[in-house]
Amino acid sequence: MPDRITISKIASEAGVSKATVSRVLNSRPGVLPETWDRVMTVIDKYQFQPNIHACSISQHRCRCIGVVFTLDIDYVFRNPFYTEMQRVILKVAKAHGYEVLVICCEELKEAMNAVMEKRVDGLILISPRQDQSSAVQDMVKRGISLVCLGRVREDVPCFQVCTNNYEGAVMAMRHLGELGHRRVGYINGPHFLFSSAERYRAYWDTMEKWKSPVTAGLVQEGNNSIESGYTAATAIFEANPDITALFVASDLMAIGALNAIKDRGMSIPEEAAVVGFDNVPISKQFTPSLTTIDQHIHKKAETGMELLLDMIEGRPLPDRYCIEVPPTLVTRGSTGRNRQERGRGRTAR
Repeated sequence: MPDRITISKIASEAGVSKATVSRVLNSRPGVLPETWDRVMTVIDKYQFQPNIHACSISQHRCRCIGVVFTLDIDYVFRNPFYTEMQRVILKVAKAHGYEVLVICCEELKEAMNAVMEKRVDGLILISPRQDQSSAVQDMVKRGISLVCLGRVREDVPCFQVCTNNYEGAVMAMRHLGELGHRRVGYINGPHFLFSSAERYRAYWDTMEKWKSPVTAGLVQEGNNSIESGYTAATAIFEANPDITALFVASDLMAIGALNAIKDRGMSIPEEAAVVGFDNVPISKQFTPSLTTIDQHIHKKAETGMELLLDMIEGRPLPDRYCIEVPPTLVTRGSTGRNRQERGRGRTAR
């Protein structure tokens, strides 16, 4: 791994003091033109950017946090998972005297520029995509104060506040298994999210453990919308009419699945049980109320914001990069015993 480029290294190679490099980086007077050019040549050579986190201790801050989404705008703002996250971030920011700038961009360069131009003091990246780990690593190397709400690659030295998605999905499947369900369909989230990969892996591992075949059409992918959950559930039941339960990777898709089951004339949970994932507020307001995995959105957002503020203001930081918020099962009205299990129980009595 190449050595980290520092102001000291720039100063040494340019034959000047660290103070001179600092003046150049901050466009301050008092540097001869030829010296300025020499320092800039070395800076350009290494594509060096100052460590904003370190500099902010002694420099003026704008007291603004950038909340970054690189997902489709409609996808984000129609999803209560993200609106709840933003609500908590805004509350924490206000309590500490910070404003919030929402940055919606396809590439992380725009968010990085917002820090470099000192429009924001640091960034919270929400639900990073699997293909963004290298860009996140680049931002960390540039000294940007950054916290991810969601997982990135393990080799990226970036603070991230995560749900243990594998554990949460195992909880959901275990709950269905304890109710006697073995023919369980699965609706996964978008493939570009780390959470989708982990939840799918847990579903697959559990089905293998049960020796329950994953037949054609038993797994579908949605985009975390009610509409995609309805479409996916319909496809699963048409291909596998014998299933007795669905595990769904988000509450919105689970609500769509509940609607699809009702439209097929089936009763919930008597003929089909459903477990979601997220525990967004609407999940307990639907009929029947949704059994789901609570990934504690409030706790994740609050922890991420407090961590980012600690970075910006120079307070001690955790000794590990990945901070996990344990998921919990919330049992409500959308799950019950497998109808075949109930039938056996009545016969036994």
